[in-house]
Amino acid sequence: HAKSGNGYFLLINRASVDPPSETEGEIATPSLKSDSSSLRALARVGVVVKLLRMFQLPDQRASALVQMLRRVQPMELLRGEPFPVVRVAYPEELFIESDVTSATVRQLRMNLQAFFEVHPHVAEELKLATTLIEAPGALADFVAQHLTRDYGERLEFLAELDISKRVRRALEVTV
Repeated sequence: HAKSGNGYFLLINRASVDPPSETEGEIATPSLKSDSSSLRALARVGVVVKLLRMFQLPDQRASALVQMLRRVQPMELLRGEPFPVVRVAYPEELFIESDVTSATVRQLRMNLQAFFEVHPHVAEELKLATTLIEAPGALADFVAQHLTRDYGERLEFLAELDISKRVRRALEVTV
């Protein structure tokens, strides 16, 4: 059991994938069979996260606050037991700054502010977090995590490596 502040994890959701070709690292994941069909059952992109805080919800379920550190692509299932180890690639995000992207980020920030004004029940910490996020990609990831409608939409955000496209999608979510 990891304690708050000192655990790093690889989170990869289950979905069909076609693994990319290059590898750069190894990270442990939840249990899988040691065969290629198990790798194909994973989403094509996951994340390495740092566990910041564990807490118990009112309905007695456990929850965790994590910090996303980096996107990863599962490449090869190296071992299945006692816990799986997956070789991963670290995909590069693409960002070309432009006037259009800057304007989109400004509009996204204004939309988030307007959203919080009409939803006063949103935690102050969440509101503050949006004002502290400077990187456009991180802001889009925040929207994906907190405002997307479903699991599939979150996976689409996660898989998008073009930050300008991710920011546009985040803006669409906030409209």
